[in-house]
Amino acid sequence: MKNKNHNLKLMFECFFVFLITALILLILFIINHYAPFGPNTLSALDANIQYRDFYAYFKDVLKGSNNISYYNFLAYGLPASGLAPLPTRTG
Repeated sequence: MKNKNHNLKLMFECFFVFLITALILLILFIINHYAPFGPNTLSALDANIQYRDFYAYFKDVLKGSNNISYYNFLAYGLPASGLAPLPTRTG
């Protein structure tokens, strides 16, 4: 019986943490006028920045001023291609 009460208490605590987080996000979305669909979503805003950086890099590759391994300084400077990360040197 004690284990069942402990599990129930844990479930309520997890739900409470989820509820507080969801309310904070909802308030921030309302303040910043974010919507689940359309041009003013978090994914649309983030994708705009990432595509702009990638296309600037791709333009440099086509001009010959950069090589094909994509160095993303936002990903700790590790070399990566557009599809999969390249192996890094050890030692």
